Amino acid sequence: MAEGVPHSFEDYFPNLDKHFRFTSIPLGDYFITTGSDITDIKKALHQVEVANAQLTEADQRKNEFLAVLSHELRNPLTPFATASTSSNEWPRAVTRPGASRK
Repeated sequence: MAEGVPHSFEDYFPNLDKHFRFTSIPLGDYFITTGSDITDIKKALHQVEVANAQLTEADQRKNEFLAVLSHELRNPLTPFATASTSSNEWPRAVTRPGASRK
């Protein structure tokens, strides 16, 4: 390491359930090293990542809904045409129990 250039790294200590960031600065034959507890930062970052994943999923569902809606708005009579075609056959295909056919 070059003298005076800081070097940082992060590590997780499972027995403490904590994340730490260590920074070392070389000074000749010696080092000055500091450590910081960054557990709260890591937890907040995880919460942001989870929220981002949820928002991405919600955005995808919204886009799918709008695609279906726009298709239905461009072709509004298709369901009615399908219903009217099949409704002509419906009374012949379905009879009530005990009803006689004429």
